[in-house]
Amino acid sequence: MSIKVGPYQSAVVQGYNAGRFPLSETVQLPGISSSAPQGACILQTLYDEGDINQEYDDSHVLFLFTTGSAYLHTRDQDIQKPSDFKGLKIRRPNAVGGEMLVQMGVSPVDMSAPDIYQSLERRVIDGLSFPFEAMKVFRVNELVNYHLQIPYASGLFAVTMNKRSYNRLSPAIKKVIDDNSGMKWSMKAANVFDKLDKEGAQEAKDQGDVIHVVNDPMNDSDWGPLLKKGTESYLDRIEQGGRTTARAVYQKAMSLRAQCDI
Repeated sequence: MSIKVGPYQSAVVQGYNAGRFPLSETVQLPGISSSAPQGACILQTLYDEGDINQEYDDSHVLFLFTTGSAYLHTRDQDIQKPSDFKGLKIRRPNAVGGEMLVQMGVSPVDMSAPDIYQSLERRVIDGLSFPFEAMKVFRVNELVNYHLQIPYASGLFAVTMNKRSYNRLSPAIKKVIDDNSGMKWSMKAANVFDKLDKEGAQEAKDQGDVIHVVNDPMNDSDWGPLLKKGTESYLDRIEQGGRTTARAVYQKAMSLRAQCDI
C-alpha cells in the first residue's frame, strides 16, 4: 500500500505489502523499539548503513520512520495473561504482529485501519493491535475499555519518490531534496507520532479505561516465552524465504537500541 504525499512522493506502509520488506520489518519485533523516535532512528540507520537498502532498490528513498509501539486493546475482555486471549478475534497489524498473536492463541483478522472502527462496533472483532496514536486518530478509543501495554510490534513507513524522476532533476534541486531527507526528516515524522501516542494514551486514561502495563515483557514469565517464540518463528520464516541476513539485521537492530534511545 502506498499513499501519495506529493506530485512525486509517496508514503509506503511496509506492513501492508506482505513479503516485500521482511528485513525492514525485523525492526517491529518485540524488544527492539519502545518509541517512535527510537524505532525511526534504528530503521533509518539500518538503511543508511546498507543493511536493508536492497528492499528499496526500485525507489529513491527520502526517509524511513516508525510508529510507536503497538499495544493490544479490547472492547469487553480484560486481558491480563496470555490465556485470556484464547479464541478472541484480534485485528492483525502486520506479519510480525500476526506471528505474536498466533503464539497467544488469538485468531488474527486482516483488515485495513479505516475498517477497524466499524468492525469493533459490529463485534466482528474483539480487539486490535494499534499504537495509542492510531487509537486517537481513528477514534477507536471510543469503543474499547481495556488496554494491555505489551510492546510487541510497530508500524513502518517509507517516504519515497520515483527514481527516474529524481535522476532527471538538476544537481541543485537534488541537493535541496537530499538536504531535506534522511535522519533529520525521519525524526521529524517520528516526533509527530510520539506526541500523538502520548495524547492517545492520556485520552484512554481520561475516559477511565483499564490499562495494564507489562514491564520488560521479553523477560516476563508469562509473556516472554511467547514473544521469543514468535520472534524466532518470524526470523525462521524469512530466512527460509531467502533473506539469509535476517538474524544479522535483527541483532544489529538490537545493538542500535542504546544509540537510538532518543
